[in-house]
Parts: sequence; structure tokens; C-alpha cells
Amino acid sequence: MISLMVPWHRIFGLLLTDLFTGSPFEVEMEKDLSARKQLLDIAIVRKTGPVPASLILPDGLEGLSDFNLFTYKSLHQAVDAWALQELIGHYVNYRKLLGEPSGALLQEASFRLYALSTREPDVLSSLGGVEAGDRPGVYDIKWFQPSLRLIVLSQIETKPENGLWHLFSGRPDRVAEAARTYRFRRGDLSTVVNSLFEAYGLEGLTMPYTVTDYLKEEALRLRYILTPEERLEGLDPADRLKGLDPEQRLRGLEPEDVLEHIDSEEIEAYLRKIRSGRQLP
Repeated sequence: MISLMVPWHRIFGLLLTDLFTGSPFEVEMEKDLSARKQLLDIAIVRKTGPVPASLILPDGLEGLSDFNLFTYKSLHQAVDAWALQELIGHYVNYRKLLGEPSGALLQEASFRLYALSTREPDVLSSLGGVEAGDRPGVYDIKWFQPSLRLIVLSQIETKPENGLWHLFSGRPDRVAEAARTYRFRRGDLSTVVNSLFEAYGLEGLTMPYTVTDYLKEEALRLRYILTPEERLEGLDPADRLKGLDPEQRLRGLEPEDVLEHIDSEEIEAYLRKIRSGRQLP
């Protein structure tokens, strides 16, 4: 299946890493929970300090606990009963791992579980105890403790703080708008967004806003950040001079700086024209 070629989890984890940059949480991707490589998609773990007011989280992530465990399903995957059971199994293993070597388990309240799905999963109609929250796309599964939340990314409300969710919504208009407006906390992640657009292309989803559009906008944004030297780096000298009139080209140069690069015969011919009163070309 083509979707197996797409590094959805890696891209999603990288952008979650960006979201929590500068916060007391650290994102751990593909956490190895056993010798058999049973990989948890993502863990967001509280490290130090209070949550800063500047950290505005997308819908469904409010009230994070100390250990927040995620399973994520992209366009052609599904959150079904087995996916939830796997997530619960990862929770059990992780909780045991944290309790070693004494075997003393952390309290259930230290954990929250999240199942993120691009499309609406069949599990909504097949499971009891699924309660819709007060925001579109956010559901709480009541039959499991600790908290287990299902977030359907294609249903999430359109607003700036949900930009990260929109990038993974599978809805071309929302993906394009989020690519234009979402502001990253870490350096230049254009290559990650580039990979995201390519992933949608592999899935047969055409974006109204292309990778080229994104890179052009990034270049325009970065021109206000880069120094003049950084902006000119790599340009051919001829390209640097395009659009400049002769006065602008000579600005800052002393006469001798110019004359030393002109053949003496050309200088003498020029002077003869001046002396003879002929119009200069």
C-alpha cells in the first residue's frame, strides 16, 4: 500500500516537537517499550516547570498530564478497537517501565492516552461510552481509566490554534491554509512541510497550495531575518547587479578604484572626446 511509504508518524512527531519547544514537555518519538520493538508512536512527557502562557495548545490537548501517550492513524489507517487495545498495552508497558526497578507504579492520574485519527474512525459507532466533547472532533472514551481521548483531525474546528491539526487533516483547503499561516517555534522546518506535501501527493491528494508556493513564502519571510551578506550568498555577481543604474553601481567607490580596472587607451579615448566637445555615448 502506498501509505506505507509515507513517514507520517515521523513528520507528525517532528511538528509536535516544534509545538512543545520552550515548554516543560519533551516529545519522544517511537519510544521502544520492549526488546521486541513494540514502538509507541509518540510520548509527550513533562520535564520541568509550569506550562507557560505562551503555549497555546490545539483542541483536545488541554489538561496534559505528566505522561501523555499517543497513537496516530493517517489517511488510510483507522483507529479501531485493536488500535485502542494496542495503545492501552503501550500504557501498561510504559507504566511498568517507569516503575522499575522497585516495581512501584506511578498513579493513573499521571497518564493520559490519546488516539489521533485523520478521518472519522469506525470505532465511534461500534464502541459504547464514547462521549463527544464541547468542540468538534474531540471525543472522550469513558470506559477506560486513565483518561483516553480520541481526536478526529478532519473534524477539528478551523481556528489558528488548530493549525497543527489542520496540517494532518487530509482536507486540502485546511492543509494549504495551515501551511501558509502556521508559525513554527524551531528554526526552518520547510523540509518537514515539504515532506508533508509530498506525502499527500503519494496518497493521491492534490494540494491547492504547493511546496513551491510554501518555499517562496518562506524565502520572502526569511529575507527580513537574514543579514544582507546571507541574502546575497550564492548569487552570481551579474545577478547582484541586475536592476541597478550606473550611479548605484559606482556608489561608495573612489575614482581610482574604477579607473584601475579600465584600459588606459579607453581612458585616453574618453578624454579626447571630452576635449573635442563630442557628445558622449
